Amino acid sequence: TILGIRYSSSESATGYLPLPGTGFCLGCTLPVNNGREARGKCLVVDFESELFIGTVMLRIKNLRGAFENGNESETNGGKG
Repeated sequence: TILGIRYSSSESATGYLPLPGTGFCLGCTLPVNNGREARGKCLVVDFESELFIGTVMLRIKNLRGAFENGNESETNGGKG
C-alpha cells in the first residue's frame, strides 16, 4: 500500500504531497526522478506491505540529451 509521496527532505507522514484529483496518492503514478532535482527535492514514496515497510526513490540513471537546459549545476550528483 502506498502511504504517500513526499520530497526526500520532508518528514514521513507530515509532508505528503496532495496530488490533483487523487488526494494523497490513492491510485497515483509512481514518480521517477532524473538526477537533476535540487538537493532534498527528489520525490520518494512511503509504502507498506505484509513483509516490508519503507521508502523507495526511483531514478533513471545516466539520462543524457533529454533536457534542453544542459546546466549541469542543477544536478545534485545523486544525493537526493
